[in-house]
Amino acid sequence: MIVRKSASSRRNEILRATLDQIQERGMNATRAADVAEALGISESVVFYHFRSREDLMAEAYGLYTRTSSDLLEEAMAAPGSPSERLQRVLTAYIPHGNIRDWTLWLEAWTAARIDPRMADILRKQDKFWRSSVEKVILEGIEARVFVTDNPAAAAWRITSMIDGFGVQLVVGFNTREATTLLTWLEHEVTRELQLDPPLPLRGQLQN
Repeated sequence: MIVRKSASSRRNEILRATLDQIQERGMNATRAADVAEALGISESVVFYHFRSREDLMAEAYGLYTRTSSDLLEEAMAAPGSPSERLQRVLTAYIPHGNIRDWTLWLEAWTAARIDPRMADILRKQDKFWRSSVEKVILEGIEARVFVTDNPAAAAWRITSMIDGFGVQLVVGFNTREATTLLTWLEHEVTRELQLDPPLPLRGQLQN
């Protein structure tokens, strides 16, 4: 007996395969035919579910950002002190171990320069991450463990530094250089929020 997949299941399967192909080939080189071949289906099946290659790419990233947001919300919901929560959120943001996330984001940032849909997806995701960091900073201020007169600006500067760190790691920095960058990030977070002791992040690279 042949078991047919539901439309929703097939769509999600195609979207995940699209992300795999983007990671392997890069966005510009990824075709619907590559996705179809990876799944052992015809290209027409891909275009039955998605009107165009552009729709396929945008929806794949839409799925990915929702998954990323869900993971961050789980990290935010876990108990702990403001310092522990900030460490958990920043660790989720920092590329370490498997850098799949950052490979995909780098591809998306490049595409966003000329693709308004991709730019909108990334703009919303960036705002979500920054606001999450800002929320934890505000909790720390209320608990009198963080000190800053502009939580929003502090969150923006911290996440922007991580963005730069992530790009440099994706394009080939070795572990020693990445550890140095994490040391600078620890220093910046400590300075921004007047922490004592500093927030440890270097050990997260190998986790």
